[in-house]
Amino acid sequence: MILNRIEKQVDRIIAGLKVNEALKNVRFIREYGSDEAPSPVNGMIAVVSVRDMSTEKSYIGGYLSPSIKGESYNAGVEIRVYAPATENGSGLSEVVSEILLGLKTADAEKTITHSEAASIEFDPDMNAIYRTVSFNMEFCAMLKCEGKILGGVEKATCTRKNSFTEIKEFFNDKPVERIVSNEWELTFVMKITDKTPFLERDSFKSLELDLAKKKIIYTDCKVLEFSSVTQGSGSILATVKISAYERKII
Repeated sequence: MILNRIEKQVDRIIAGLKVNEALKNVRFIREYGSDEAPSPVNGMIAVVSVRDMSTEKSYIGGYLSPSIKGESYNAGVEIRVYAPATENGSGLSEVVSEILLGLKTADAEKTITHSEAASIEFDPDMNAIYRTVSFNMEFCAMLKCEGKILGGVEKATCTRKNSFTEIKEFFNDKPVERIVSNEWELTFVMKITDKTPFLERDSFKSLELDLAKKKIIYTDCKVLEFSSVTQGSGSILATVKISAYERKII
């Protein structure tokens, strides 16, 4: 389960890199996948692998609620970029630079916490010169807005608010019936981009928290509060409070 979720996240990031015109001649392949790397290397290839991974039984910022715990995922990923030694590794550093820059936009869900590139090395078996781009990912529950993935939630708190209406007898203050209604409030913290829908709209048909083993769906949602903080790294951390008419777990 953990590997499947991490690999899906990596696949989304690699798909984001592939749309970069400067990387159109780079062939991305998964290590130990069905598509094997050629040996010796006859063109620019990028071998993608998940090096380490872990999961924790809680959110980065706390719990979803006192009764519902989520899982946070951490993974180290490597992209080894190979260029033929016969061409003296021509274009290798330029491609590595494009990948490092491209990760910022390819990671639409803002799950990458650190990235770097290693120095040039030589692989005699593949007769290739290569450099390794490595990055770390950290993400929790995935938040979807009307079916579209917005990113990983770092902290979420759910509150049920009840209201009571009493029906009284005519000419008498004696209550004869009490009508109970409730709504849900969800407050969450997540990294956002300038295109977050919470800046453009104040209501949504549905919001979905996709956990490891269950999904929590909120319907008829309205934005009550929105605030954001720009961090030193340049990322934007937002706190959003929404109200919802209905909440269900599937």
